[in-house]
Amino acid sequence: FLPSSLADLRPVRKPEALIGTGVRCVILELNQEKGQMVISRKAVLEEEAGKRKTKMLEELKPGMIRIGRVVKSSELGLVVDIGGLEGVVHTADVAWRDAEAAKAKVERGAKVRVRVLKIEAEDGKVSLGMKQLTAHPGDALRKKYAPKSVVKGEVKEILPEGVRVAINATDTAFCEVAELPVDGIEPKREKWDREKGPTLPPIWPKVGDKVSGIVLGIGGPNFEVAISIKRFEAIQDRKHVQRYLKGAPPLTLGQLFNLDE
Repeated sequence: FLPSSLADLRPVRKPEALIGTGVRCVILELNQEKGQMVISRKAVLEEEAGKRKTKMLEELKPGMIRIGRVVKSSELGLVVDIGGLEGVVHTADVAWRDAEAAKAKVERGAKVRVRVLKIEAEDGKVSLGMKQLTAHPGDALRKKYAPKSVVKGEVKEILPEGVRVAINATDTAFCEVAELPVDGIEPKREKWDREKGPTLPPIWPKVGDKVSGIVLGIGGPNFEVAISIKRFEAIQDRKHVQRYLKGAPPLTLGQLFNLDE
C-alpha cells in the first residue's frame, strides 16, 4: 500500500494519474504473515533531491542565471525550483516598482528567469532575484536629469511628505517638505488634515501650478527625480539682486557729445 501522502514530495491531488507508472519505493512496514507492506516513494524522491541539492550547491555561484518554476507564493516572496534546488525571490527582488503587485501576478507553476544573489551553503538557503535581470529605472533618469540641472513641470499631488510634479507624460519629480519654499517659518506636517485636506503655507505651490526645481538626484521607492523648488527660487532671487546692484554702464563718447539727447 502506497499512501497518497507518501507518493510524492508534495501532496498528490490526482492519485489516479500514477496508475501504470513505474515507481521506486522504500519499505516502511512489512507484515509477512498477511503478506502486506506499506511503502514510500517520497523517501526515495527525498534522497534523490538531497543528492541533487548538494551537487547544485557545489556548482552554483552568485551571478548565475537560471530558469526556474514557481512553487508557491508566500509573505516572504516567491519560492522557485531551479532544478532540484529551491530558492527564494524576496518580494523586494521581484520588481523595481510595485513589487507586491508584480508578485501577485506571478502564478504558481510559471517559468521565470532568475539571477542567483546569495548562497548560504551551511543551511542550503539560496536567494534569487528577478528584477536584477531588468534595467534599473534610475539609470535612464540619471542620464536625462543631471544633478544641479533645472526641470519644469506641473504640480499633480500634495502630500504630507511633499509635492509631486509631473515633468512629462512618463517622468515625475518629488519635492520634499524641506525643499519647498518657506516664508521665514518652516512648514509643519501637523498642518495636514486628511479629511479636510492640506492647510498649506501661502507660499507653497498648489495643484496645477507650474513650478521649476533644481535636480538633487534620483531616489525614492518610485525612482522619481528629487528636486528643490526652494533652491531654484533662491538662485532666481540672487540673480535679481545681482542685476539690481549692478552699476549704470559707463557713458560712451557719443553719449558725452550728445548730452542734450
